[in-house]
Amino acid sequence: MWKATVVVMLALFGLLILPGSAWGAWATLDFVGGPDFDTSDAISASASGIEASGRGPDNVVNGDGLDGAGLLHSGVKTDMWASENDAASSMDSYNAGTTVGEAWIAFEFDQVYDLVGMWVWNYNREYEVPLWQDSMKDVIIEYSTTGGTNPAEWNGFSTTLNPGAGAPGEAHETEIALGVSARYVVITSDGPSWGESDGEGRYGLSEVRFFVPEPMTLAVLALGSLAALIRRRR
Repeated sequence: MWKATVVVMLALFGLLILPGSAWGAWATLDFVGGPDFDTSDAISASASGIEASGRGPDNVVNGDGLDGAGLLHSGVKTDMWASENDAASSMDSYNAGTTVGEAWIAFEFDQVYDLVGMWVWNYNREYEVPLWQDSMKDVIIEYSTTGGTNPAEWNGFSTTLNPGAGAPGEAHETEIALGVSARYVVITSDGPSWGESDGEGRYGLSEVRFFVPEPMTLAVLALGSLAALIRRRR
């Protein structure tokens, strides 16, 4: 009887914790560097360049500009990262193992994490207009456990980030499922920004948050595997 009870309880609990996907709703997940919104204790950020002092890549992980709930971002430019103007004149990559692009921003974690996904708040400077909005658009996201210079150490994919609105109180515009183990993540531009039309070639982001399973979620997954094994051995 106990075997059947365990299986039923795990199944019911799994439905509550993991609806619709292997990991469940992101609302039940922790994020790297949490629970506060300054995640720079666990993530260091670097970039291909910065437009000016106070606008470095650390702004993308330090929580600057987020409201008290950690959901809405300001439109203040010094709360964001922006690359140098005319980034196209200096095509570059994080290292020899990653893609070359007009601009890149890299995240190094304090350890290897099982990353469920990420939220992106794109560049959201107030008074931006679509003709010269610096939100990153088409990008390549690469990840690695080692961060080495051999391309074989990296995997990646292309995606498109939704643009910021250029207004205060901006929610994250893009959610990206990952399901990978990584200590390094690099986002590289794969074309012009959303509003590039004047040859400036500048890019920016406001904030990025990386999600990981809660310890309880991991325990449920492990117990679920155990329950499946019990069923097979009955």
